[in-house]
Amino acid sequence: MHIMKTICNCGVKLIGSNQYKGTIGVCKCCFKKGVKKYYLKNIVKMKASMRNWYDNHKEKILQKDKERYLIDRQYSLVTTKNGKKIKIIGKKRSYPVDQRCELCNQIKIRLLYHHWDDKDLSKGIYLCMHCHGLAEAIDKQIGLEQKYLNIKKNLWILKS
Repeated sequence: MHIMKTICNCGVKLIGSNQYKGTIGVCKCCFKKGVKKYYLKNIVKMKASMRNWYDNHKEKILQKDKERYLIDRQYSLVTTKNGKKIKIIGKKRSYPVDQRCELCNQIKIRLLYHHWDDKDLSKGIYLCMHCHGLAEAIDKQIGLEQKYLNIKKNLWILKS
């Protein structure tokens, strides 16, 4: 005949929420201590097991990471709003096959997506880092490009 323990080894009464889920005769505190003790005792064996599993599944993991990256690049955008980083989900325009900046037309390794509408990510273009910085500056201060051209024109006239 099996007798249920009502008191844990540490003296805590095992009533309702005090007993840890799926265990018999152990309170939450003792269960957590046991897990920690087991982990510290078997840490080398557990790490070796995790490394072995990773080595056996490396190609599959890398393939899934690549797929996730491509989907993430196509359907999400990380930007800032009121000084806080936010992630916007939506369908962007497709990435240029020839990897050309859509403003300066130069081939670049990495292009950044510059969008105008947070609700519709398809309203945007792929730009190189330099053009993206320029686009951000122009968007923040409307008329900035005209101001720059006027200053340049005035300085050119003064030097001539």
